[in-house]
Amino acid sequence: MDLSARYPTLSALFTADPERAHTLLAPIELALAGESEARIAQAIQWAKALGLKEEDVLQEVPEIPVTLLQSRGNLNLLTLVPFHLGNTRLAEAAGLKYEELGYRYTDDILIPTTQRYAALPTTWAWVLAHDGAPNLGRKATDCLAECTGELYAGVDKVGLAIWLIHRPRWHVMDLPGSVHASFSHSCACLYPFGDEPRLIARMAAGVANPYYGTVVFRL
Repeated sequence: MDLSARYPTLSALFTADPERAHTLLAPIELALAGESEARIAQAIQWAKALGLKEEDVLQEVPEIPVTLLQSRGNLNLLTLVPFHLGNTRLAEAAGLKYEELGYRYTDDILIPTTQRYAALPTTWAWVLAHDGAPNLGRKATDCLAECTGELYAGVDKVGLAIWLIHRPRWHVMDLPGSVHASFSHSCACLYPFGDEPRLIARMAAGVANPYYGTVVFRL
């Protein structure tokens, strides 16, 4: 890997102060080793879940951005997200139903809540997220409004990726960055309770519930 491209400051330091640069290089090498392991492990998880060849997925998955290699506050879930795939396929891969009251959803049922969310990646991409636990008991609409700058409120595909990569959660993960195409007040959520956990659009995005929490992520 070309360290000079990813760490230009360190590259310059090698020229100015080689001894100090080698001292700084050790933890960076450890971080890069961990990055490689995480990239391969998550790519393989998705390949198996989607029924794809591991080598094909690995060729498409980008390197993990340097800015995501360390947790930031409560954003501690490094997660590979296939933003380009449809919800029907992703829900099936994650072992989730994609229906409500017997009505089967289609890929176009959930849409971005604003243009900002419509501009999210359309390929494999890495995010740093939390699973909504820090926002338990808060309105999804309030959390959505607070997510500005580099922060995004959860969207359908990020929620599905967290469920698949980091195992099921035992609270509802609100995903107000995605809403029902016909009812914009209904935000997406992953509902884990009952015999068939599922991805749905819940009606009461503006109501607080102690068992519901909004996912937050950054790219």
